[in-house]
Amino acid sequence: MKNRKKLYIIAGFVLIPAIFIVAALMSNRQQTPDAIVHTPPSFSRQNDQQLAQFLTPADSVTHLLRALRDWDLADAAQWMTPATDLIFSGTYRGVLFPLITRIEFNTRVERISGTTAIVDVSVYAVDLRTALGDLTEHAANYLLHRELEDSPHDWPAFLAEHVARLEDTNSLIRIMRSAPAHLVMDQGGNWLLDAGNPDNRDFYNAVSGGLLNLLDMLDEVEPAAE
Repeated sequence: MKNRKKLYIIAGFVLIPAIFIVAALMSNRQQTPDAIVHTPPSFSRQNDQQLAQFLTPADSVTHLLRALRDWDLADAAQWMTPATDLIFSGTYRGVLFPLITRIEFNTRVERISGTTAIVDVSVYAVDLRTALGDLTEHAANYLLHRELEDSPHDWPAFLAEHVARLEDTNSLIRIMRSAPAHLVMDQGGNWLLDAGNPDNRDFYNAVSGGLLNLLDMLDEVEPAAE
Protein backbone atom coordinates (compact mmCIF):
# COMPACT_ATOMS: atom_id res chain seq x y z
CA MET A 1 0.00 0.00 0.00
CA LYS A 2 2.84 2.39 0.93
CA ASN A 3 4.60 1.57 -2.36
CA ARG A 4 1.43 2.42 -4.32
CA LYS A 5 1.19 5.81 -2.56
CA LYS A 6 4.84 6.49 -3.44
CA LEU A 7 4.11 5.68 -7.09
CA TYR A 8 1.14 8.08 -7.15
CA ILE A 9 3.25 10.83 -5.61
CA ILE A 10 6.07 10.29 -8.15
CA ALA A 11 3.59 10.20 -11.04
CA GLY A 12 2.10 13.47 -9.84
CA PHE A 13 5.48 15.19 -9.84
CA VAL A 14 6.06 13.98 -13.44
CA LEU A 15 2.60 14.61 -14.92
CA ILE A 16 1.88 18.05 -13.47
CA PRO A 17 4.94 19.79 -15.08
CA ALA A 18 4.24 17.92 -18.30
CA ILE A 19 0.69 19.26 -18.36
CA PHE A 20 1.96 22.83 -17.87
CA ILE A 21 4.51 22.37 -20.69
CA VAL A 22 1.87 21.05 -23.09
CA ALA A 23 -0.52 23.87 -22.15
CA ALA A 24 2.20 26.46 -22.75
CA LEU A 25 3.02 25.01 -26.17
CA MET A 26 -0.65 25.03 -27.16
CA SER A 27 -0.98 28.64 -26.01
CA ASN A 28 2.03 29.72 -28.07
CA ARG A 29 0.70 27.96 -31.15
CA GLN A 30 -2.60 29.82 -30.86
CA GLN A 31 -0.87 33.17 -30.41
CA THR A 32 1.72 32.76 -33.19
CA PRO A 33 0.21 30.79 -36.08
CA ASP A 34 2.45 29.41 -38.79
CA ALA A 35 3.61 32.21 -41.11
CA ILE A 36 2.42 31.98 -44.72
CA VAL A 37 5.01 33.06 -47.25
CA HIS A 38 3.52 34.64 -50.38
CA THR A 39 5.86 34.33 -53.32
CA PRO A 40 5.06 36.84 -56.08
CA PRO A 41 4.67 35.35 -59.55
CA SER A 42 7.69 35.46 -61.83
CA PHE A 43 7.38 38.09 -64.55
CA SER A 44 9.12 35.99 -67.18
CA ARG A 45 6.45 34.87 -69.63
CA GLN A 46 8.79 32.24 -71.00
CA ASN A 47 8.79 30.49 -67.62
CA ASP A 48 5.13 30.86 -66.67
CA GLN A 49 2.38 30.94 -69.25
CA GLN A 50 -0.19 31.19 -66.44
CA LEU A 51 1.08 34.66 -65.65
CA ALA A 52 -1.25 36.24 -68.20
CA GLN A 53 -4.18 36.31 -65.78
CA PHE A 54 -2.16 38.49 -63.37
CA LEU A 55 -0.97 41.11 -65.88
CA THR A 56 -2.82 44.16 -67.13
CA PRO A 57 -1.78 46.08 -70.27
CA ALA A 58 -0.18 48.71 -68.00
CA ASP A 59 1.84 45.96 -66.26
CA SER A 60 3.24 44.82 -69.61
CA VAL A 61 4.21 48.38 -70.58
CA THR A 62 5.93 48.82 -67.22
CA HIS A 63 7.99 45.66 -67.64
CA LEU A 64 8.85 46.60 -71.22
CA LEU A 65 10.12 50.02 -70.18
CA ARG A 66 12.13 48.57 -67.30
CA ALA A 67 13.79 46.16 -69.72
CA LEU A 68 14.57 48.97 -72.18
CA ARG A 69 15.97 51.13 -69.37
CA ASP A 70 18.31 48.25 -68.50
CA TRP A 71 18.97 47.76 -72.24
CA ASP A 72 17.97 44.12 -71.82
CA LEU A 73 16.69 43.60 -75.35
CA ALA A 74 16.02 39.89 -74.82
CA ASP A 75 13.69 40.69 -71.95
CA ALA A 76 12.14 43.61 -73.83
CA ALA A 77 11.32 41.31 -76.75
CA GLN A 78 9.07 39.26 -74.45
CA TRP A 79 6.75 42.24 -74.08
CA MET A 80 6.45 43.12 -77.79
CA THR A 81 5.15 41.47 -80.91
CA PRO A 82 7.86 40.67 -83.49
CA ALA A 83 8.77 43.59 -85.76
CA THR A 84 11.59 44.68 -88.02
CA ASP A 85 13.51 47.97 -88.10
CA LEU A 86 12.86 48.87 -84.48
CA ILE A 87 15.04 51.58 -82.99
CA PHE A 88 15.31 49.44 -79.85
CA SER A 89 17.95 47.15 -81.29
CA GLY A 90 21.68 46.63 -81.26
CA THR A 91 21.94 48.98 -84.25
CA TYR A 92 21.01 51.97 -82.10
CA ARG A 93 22.79 50.93 -78.92
CA GLY A 94 25.48 53.59 -79.30
CA VAL A 95 22.79 56.27 -79.56
CA LEU A 96 20.31 55.17 -76.90
CA PHE A 97 22.23 53.21 -74.29
CA PRO A 98 24.08 56.21 -72.78
CA LEU A 99 20.77 58.09 -72.40
CA ILE A 100 17.93 55.62 -71.93
CA THR A 101 19.15 54.52 -68.50
CA ARG A 102 17.94 57.88 -67.19
CA ILE A 103 14.32 57.59 -68.27
CA GLU A 104 11.56 57.82 -65.71
CA PHE A 105 8.01 56.89 -66.55
CA ASN A 106 4.54 56.20 -65.30
CA THR A 107 1.45 54.60 -66.78
CA ARG A 108 -1.76 56.47 -66.14
CA VAL A 109 -4.84 55.17 -67.93
CA GLU A 110 -5.55 51.96 -69.79
CA ARG A 111 -8.48 51.31 -72.10
CA ILE A 112 -9.24 47.73 -73.11
CA SER A 113 -11.38 46.79 -76.09
CA GLY A 114 -11.48 43.06 -76.69
CA THR A 115 -7.99 41.93 -77.61
CA THR A 116 -6.57 45.44 -78.00
CA ALA A 117 -5.66 48.02 -75.41
CA ILE A 118 -4.25 51.52 -75.12
CA VAL A 119 -2.14 52.64 -72.17
CA ASP A 120 -1.35 56.33 -71.64
CA VAL A 121 2.31 56.69 -70.73
CA SER A 122 4.39 59.66 -69.56
CA VAL A 123 8.14 59.44 -70.10
CA TYR A 124 10.75 61.78 -68.68
CA ALA A 125 13.79 61.42 -70.98
CA VAL A 126 16.76 63.27 -72.47
CA ASP A 127 15.77 65.11 -75.64
CA LEU A 128 18.28 64.14 -78.34
CA ARG A 129 17.89 67.26 -80.48
CA THR A 130 18.49 69.47 -77.46
CA ALA A 131 21.45 67.38 -76.32
CA LEU A 132 23.16 67.19 -79.73
CA GLY A 133 22.28 70.63 -81.02
CA ASP A 134 21.86 71.47 -84.70
CA LEU A 135 23.39 68.62 -86.68
CA THR A 136 22.33 69.91 -90.09
CA GLU A 137 25.75 71.14 -91.21
CA HIS A 138 27.54 68.09 -89.83
CA ALA A 139 25.04 65.80 -91.52
CA ALA A 140 25.40 67.61 -94.87
CA ASN A 141 29.19 67.25 -94.80
CA TYR A 142 28.86 63.64 -93.74
CA LEU A 143 26.56 62.88 -96.67
CA LEU A 144 28.94 64.58 -99.06
CA HIS A 145 31.85 62.42 -97.94
CA ARG A 146 29.70 59.33 -98.17
CA GLU A 147 28.77 60.21 -101.75
CA LEU A 148 32.40 60.79 -102.67
CA GLU A 149 33.28 57.41 -101.16
CA ASP A 150 30.28 55.87 -102.93
CA SER A 151 29.04 54.34 -99.67
CA PRO A 152 25.59 54.53 -98.05
CA HIS A 153 25.01 56.75 -95.06
CA ASP A 154 24.78 55.22 -91.59
CA TRP A 155 22.74 57.46 -89.30
CA PRO A 156 23.05 55.21 -86.23
CA ALA A 157 26.86 55.38 -86.45
CA PHE A 158 26.74 59.12 -87.19
CA LEU A 159 24.58 59.83 -84.14
CA ALA A 160 26.49 57.42 -81.90
CA GLU A 161 29.68 59.35 -82.66
CA HIS A 162 28.04 62.61 -81.58
CA VAL A 163 26.55 61.06 -78.44
CA ALA A 164 29.99 59.73 -77.51
CA ARG A 165 31.31 63.31 -77.56
CA LEU A 166 28.91 64.39 -74.84
CA GLU A 167 30.95 65.02 -71.72
CA ASP A 168 28.34 64.40 -69.02
CA THR A 169 25.12 62.67 -70.03
CA ASN A 170 23.83 62.90 -66.44
CA SER A 171 23.59 66.68 -66.71
CA LEU A 172 21.59 66.69 -69.94
CA ILE A 173 18.17 68.28 -69.87
CA ARG A 174 15.24 65.90 -69.83
CA ILE A 175 11.71 66.66 -70.97
CA MET A 176 8.35 65.01 -70.37
CA ARG A 177 6.52 63.41 -73.27
CA SER A 178 3.13 61.72 -73.07
CA ALA A 179 2.04 59.13 -75.60
CA PRO A 180 -0.34 56.20 -75.98
CA ALA A 181 1.05 52.68 -76.12
CA HIS A 182 -0.99 50.31 -78.29
CA LEU A 183 -1.08 46.67 -77.22
CA VAL A 184 -2.61 43.43 -78.45
CA MET A 185 -3.41 40.22 -76.63
CA ASP A 186 -1.67 37.11 -77.97
CA GLN A 187 -3.16 33.61 -78.07
CA GLY A 188 -1.87 32.89 -74.58
CA GLY A 189 -3.68 35.89 -73.16
CA ASN A 190 -0.55 38.00 -72.74
CA TRP A 191 -0.64 41.73 -73.41
CA LEU A 192 2.15 42.76 -75.80
CA LEU A 193 3.12 46.08 -77.31
CA ASP A 194 1.99 46.02 -80.94
CA ALA A 195 5.52 46.72 -82.15
CA GLY A 196 4.72 47.09 -85.86
CA ASN A 197 1.75 49.38 -85.28
CA PRO A 198 2.49 52.86 -86.74
CA ASP A 199 0.31 54.34 -84.00
CA ASN A 200 3.14 53.54 -81.56
CA ARG A 201 5.46 56.09 -83.18
CA ASP A 202 4.77 58.71 -80.50
CA PHE A 203 5.45 56.11 -77.81
CA TYR A 204 8.81 55.22 -79.41
CA ASN A 205 9.69 58.90 -79.67
CA ALA A 206 8.85 59.44 -76.02
CA VAL A 207 11.02 56.55 -74.85
CA SER A 208 13.94 57.33 -77.19
CA GLY A 209 14.05 61.07 -76.59
CA GLY A 210 12.70 61.92 -80.02
CA LEU A 211 15.04 59.70 -82.02
CA LEU A 212 12.53 59.03 -84.80
CA ASN A 213 11.94 62.75 -85.33
CA LEU A 214 15.70 63.31 -85.41
CA LEU A 215 16.15 60.58 -88.02
CA ASP A 216 13.41 62.17 -90.14
CA MET A 217 15.23 65.50 -89.95
CA LEU A 218 18.51 63.90 -91.00
CA ASP A 219 16.84 62.20 -93.97
CA GLU A 220 15.80 65.63 -95.25
CA VAL A 221 19.35 67.01 -95.16
CA GLU A 222 20.97 67.53 -98.57
CA PRO A 223 24.69 66.82 -99.10
CA ALA A 224 26.91 69.87 -98.74
CA ALA A 225 28.04 71.57 -101.94
CA GLU A 226 31.58 70.85 -103.07
